[in-house]
Amino acid sequence: LCSSPEDQKAEDIVEGHESALLHIAMGMSDSQPNVTFHEALCNALLSARAAVERGSALAGLPWGYRSLDRLTNGLVGGNMYVIGARPAMGKTSIGLGIALRIASANLRCLFWSGEMTAEQVGARGGAAKASLNLRSVFSGRRWDVPEEAATGQQPELEGWQWNALQGACDEAQKLPLEIDTRGGLTVAQLRSRARRMKRSKRGLNAIILDYVQLMRGSPRVRGRMRYEEMTEISNELKILAKELDVPVIVLAQLNRESEKRENKRPAMSDLRDTGALEQDADVIALIHREHYYIQKEASSGGLVKRDKETHDAFNVRCQEFQERLDAARGKGDVFVVKNRHGPEGRCRMLFDNETTWFRDAGEDMRSPAWGAGLEFA
Repeated sequence: LCSSPEDQKAEDIVEGHESALLHIAMGMSDSQPNVTFHEALCNALLSARAAVERGSALAGLPWGYRSLDRLTNGLVGGNMYVIGARPAMGKTSIGLGIALRIASANLRCLFWSGEMTAEQVGARGGAAKASLNLRSVFSGRRWDVPEEAATGQQPELEGWQWNALQGACDEAQKLPLEIDTRGGLTVAQLRSRARRMKRSKRGLNAIILDYVQLMRGSPRVRGRMRYEEMTEISNELKILAKELDVPVIVLAQLNRESEKRENKRPAMSDLRDTGALEQDADVIALIHREHYYIQKEASSGGLVKRDKETHDAFNVRCQEFQERLDAARGKGDVFVVKNRHGPEGRCRMLFDNETTWFRDAGEDMRSPAWGAGLEFA
């Protein structure tokens, strides 16, 4: 292959060899010795004592969101966590929020985005930190006030707003968060970079991937059924988490089945098109924002007066609709629907539509977006 590469790039050749070596290593049963049950139990006790000594009630790293910490006992090395949602629910927002909050605890993270540039990722985090509309960070103009009559444009940001953005930029310098935006990432490419980070002096504490359907399988499975390719990606991500002993957080786009149901709340079965992800994951959490669907219902003509509906009945329906809209505004939920080592449940969240940012329901909406000052316990 190396002597006759044909039209393959050097990177593809290296990737093919790395993938082949991984499959050879996976088949070597003696590459990892057996551990007695006694050793396994003693190691578990040592981990529990270490958690107490460091003053944490968590078995692993903090998510940065207390409700998720309480249900999952933190992010444990070697585990794979899947966060699924339909488009516009906030996958990237919560993934970046987790990355920034982990990094704010001085823990090094690798965040991969398959659909955004590094600048766009930075803008999202900056908007949240400075409490500005995301469009303001891209344009340098205010979107919280009317346009200027003289120019027909939004006014430029005020001095204090520029200062807030500069303050976010200054604080970002302290964060051990690295962004990878290579398109069509393979697990072999991810492994190569993650291994280097893990071996470095600063180490590597967590990997966040946004999102898994934008990753590619190895040359061995490309061109086959997408389900088979996704299954390979899922299996190898789980192996990578165990190999590096870090939590791997995988964002995934759900299929359209929930859109067809009257109750739009997502279910684990909506991961059906993602290969073995549902089986390989240690924890699966699904994002849902009811407010988005209520607004969508209104914009699609859901409040049009029906045939034979009286005026009073229509008014009552409009009032009930407005009450539902108000009750759901600024709120979201993360449903933990699979938890291999703990309970399932609902995590109530706040969602700021202007900055596109999630917070715990118990947080103040003016609290630091990146989690500075939060107590992880």
